[in-house]
Amino acid sequence: MLPASVLTKNILRFVKRSFMRPIRVFVSLDKHRTPGRKKALLCYITRPFKTKRQDRIHSNISEVRMIARILEDLGYDVWAVDYYSEYPIDYTRYDLIFGFGRSFSRSFDGPFHGIRILHLTGASPCFSNRAEPLRLLALDQRKEKLLSPRRIVYEPWMAAAVLSDAVFCLGNHWSLSTYQGINTNLIRIPVSYVPTHELSSLAKDYEAGRKRFLWFGSLGAVHKGLDLVLDAIDILGDDYHLDVCGSVESETDFFALYRDHLLHRKTISYHGFVDVSSQTMKNILERCNYTILPSCSEGGGSSVLTCMHGGLIPLVTQESSVDLEDFGILIDQPTPEAVADAMRQAAALPTMTIRSRAQAASAFVNNKHSAQQVEAAFRASLSTIIQAKTL
Repeated sequence: MLPASVLTKNILRFVKRSFMRPIRVFVSLDKHRTPGRKKALLCYITRPFKTKRQDRIHSNISEVRMIARILEDLGYDVWAVDYYSEYPIDYTRYDLIFGFGRSFSRSFDGPFHGIRILHLTGASPCFSNRAEPLRLLALDQRKEKLLSPRRIVYEPWMAAAVLSDAVFCLGNHWSLSTYQGINTNLIRIPVSYVPTHELSSLAKDYEAGRKRFLWFGSLGAVHKGLDLVLDAIDILGDDYHLDVCGSVESETDFFALYRDHLLHRKTISYHGFVDVSSQTMKNILERCNYTILPSCSEGGGSSVLTCMHGGLIPLVTQESSVDLEDFGILIDQPTPEAVADAMRQAAALPTMTIRSRAQAASAFVNNKHSAQQVEAAFRASLSTIIQAKTL
């Protein structure tokens, strides 16, 4: 039996979602449409279409606007609905449905004769839903404290992945590999990032920053390996420094467990949420040489790419879904010891090597994950699918 407060909260959430109806999206300045244009339903997030602010919080804000603009260019009037909406949608009104979540999956419950494209923004939930509990279990074995999972996927997706006309997967080839065999039309899309301060604008001291690291992440501290990095700092000692950026205090069980590390260690600076365009972020990028994310599952590691754009060298697990080329350092095991070893390896690099790797990391992001590159991939893939399905 759920407590009354939890039950009330769940009821209010359901009621709210039940009224989240699709909204008309006008991306271009020309709002005069030719009668009879096709209609597309974008099942993603609607907030970016209601405000021009918050562009620098998450890459999905610019991404959803970009997708709407491409669909307009391809001849569709675009409507958008939140992915978790419970509103009863008449899907027969639309010729194309793009997105994910409940509002997308419910299109299979009734008549619809258009094109469906499922958009998946992380590794397969079949993988990630197992990976996070394993990390929580490992932490319990180290600290004798079992914390709550934060990134478990409860939204329906498997039937949609099998039955959709195409599946877009954000990330690198590792992310794509977690979906193999689910759909014959599986398309990889490079992940975008939130541009931060250009490397050329930063006053970097690579020698001073050789033992300074940044963990920059969102919800799911254990999922994204913050516990491993904090425990690695214990192994490494006082010569190493870690900046932590993210709303970790919202995860009260994790914050309580690592409160001393985050608030009372001279070698760790906890900043909470940090706007990437802020002076605080600029200061961190200038004093750190590396970004570290020993995640158990990602769909492209957007937060790592944001840091790489600012010239930080990535130290990540394979599951962080970031291509390391010849500039990054792989964390080969999800243990504090392996994380500490990778940090020692980074700190031992010659200063000139650190500089060249930082420049290479920034150039890689600018060349492979720019807004132009991501838009070109979306546009080409959408055009190909729509053309093939309408012949």
